[in-house]
Amino acid sequence: MNEPHPATSLGPIMKAARKFKKFNQADVAQAIGCSQSALSKMEHSLLTPSAPQWFLFARFTAIPPETLETGIIDRHSKVSLNDASVSLGYKLPKRYRLNRAQKVREIYPLLTYLEKKIDAEAYPELMSSIGVDPEFFLDFDNIISYQFVIDLVNLFSRLEHDSQKNIQDMVVFGQDHLYWDGFIDEWKNSKV
Repeated sequence: MNEPHPATSLGPIMKAARKFKKFNQADVAQAIGCSQSALSKMEHSLLTPSAPQWFLFARFTAIPPETLETGIIDRHSKVSLNDASVSLGYKLPKRYRLNRAQKVREIYPLLTYLEKKIDAEAYPELMSSIGVDPEFFLDFDNIISYQFVIDLVNLFSRLEHDSQKNIQDMVVFGQDHLYWDGFIDEWKNSKV
């Protein structure tokens, strides 16, 4: 059995899945057989859903049930270029909203490296400074512009973690099963 993502509790995952589908709490609560108040408590990690509620939630929001184990939502969907008029349930600053074609899957290793290896405090500060909900990055299928990658690389540089050794460490650290799971097969299948 895979270990759950240590920094992720079930509440933020539920919120991320709901917001991705643009569902309100009342609709999701009705679908899983609880009150809106109970769902809110679940999303804030104050209440844990029962097993039947979790599976109903996973089915209703179209997330893999194994998200419970991994702590990451991964539908293995194909990337498509989004324009500014497309909303995935999250408000993004304009600089990250325009010409979105970068999946969270592709930046997951960098974000995890920042949080786990460089500075655990830098991660929430980054999320706060850019104006993006941290739950956004729990869903590999969310799409953001390449500008975010540039800003992230600039942050690594400001934190003086841009040496050849640091980059090699990031590459090794990024060889995580969550990132690679099914990714190579999808890539092979997409080749003409």
